[in-house]
Amino acid sequence: MKNSFKYYGVVFLSLFLFCCSEWSQTDIQKTIDIGNDISTKLEVYKSSTGSYPSDLSKLVPNHLLQLDKPSVGNKTWDYEVDGEGYYLGINGENTELDPVLYRTNKSNNWFMDTK
Repeated sequence: MKNSFKYYGVVFLSLFLFCCSEWSQTDIQKTIDIGNDISTKLEVYKSSTGSYPSDLSKLVPNHLLQLDKPSVGNKTWDYEVDGEGYYLGINGENTELDPVLYRTNKSNNWFMDTK
């Protein structure tokens, strides 16, 4: 079942790329890789302090050498902490039409909301 979700996720992302040329498969994957690294460091931070940082910049320099920017969308991380969880995402340049790529601490998967 888990593999079928990954398969359909890849198919969906591939089909989506035909509609949104600025979100190439390569750039999406690069952004996901950077985001996964950030998510790992967020968990390390929480393990050592008891909570997630209020801002991603607090990961630098003890957990990350630098905060790399996403390769897609508005090239800025959207990060919010809510109680025991967090949201990490990227918005499109055009917030009305472009997709949102995101994950939370409750899932190891990335989701794309095409609105």
